[in-house]
Amino acid sequence: MKHDLPTIAYSICMQNACDGPSYCAYYEAYGLEMSMDDEWPINTIVAAPPYLVSRITKAADVPSMGALAAASYPPPNGDYESLRDNGASWVIAHPSDPLDSIIQSGLNVLVCLESLDDLGRILRCKNLTNENAIFAFQITGTTSVDDAASDASQIASRLSDHGLSGAQILVSGSFAHDNLVEYAGLPGVNGLMLLDASFDRIIELLNQFTSRLESGG
Repeated sequence: MKHDLPTIAYSICMQNACDGPSYCAYYEAYGLEMSMDDEWPINTIVAAPPYLVSRITKAADVPSMGALAAASYPPPNGDYESLRDNGASWVIAHPSDPLDSIIQSGLNVLVCLESLDDLGRILRCKNLTNENAIFAFQITGTTSVDDAASDASQIASRLSDHGLSGAQILVSGSFAHDNLVEYAGLPGVNGLMLLDASFDRIIELLNQFTSRLESGG
């Protein structure tokens, strides 16, 4: 990951897996691999359930285009070795998940915050660094841009107090928000985290984000 670049992280949408989740993960990841420009100035993290990570790495081979593979949640059996063997480098986690164990296994964590109160629990993890952790805070339909900017500032301050100044902070939202790119451009915000993102919508967002960056917006 290039820490000087913004980040778009997303979990593959599994809601329309009429042909089975394995095919769905492959189809969505293959679409990304065929559309992605490895010179885009964006870190792209694509996630699937742990047992399907190999479908986005070994089958669709999104890493060949510069994308980073992730598990959309920690494996219930704690089998982090299999994740690494299947090409995952990140795990989407929550404050209640074993962050220290995940990091000590050689994987990185993208930690999803439901509220600022979650930070206290997260920061008890002693192994967090700017290289192995990204923090995503949730916005809702009633979260204004100003509210999100305030939350990002508070999170950055708390992280800085724990030696994590400069850590990547993402806004976690959904495509129900019409102005996602505006949230991503807030001071102190490094990008977006989208859960259950369909191929068409994520490609549209990546193109919008790239265009804004290239225009200097």
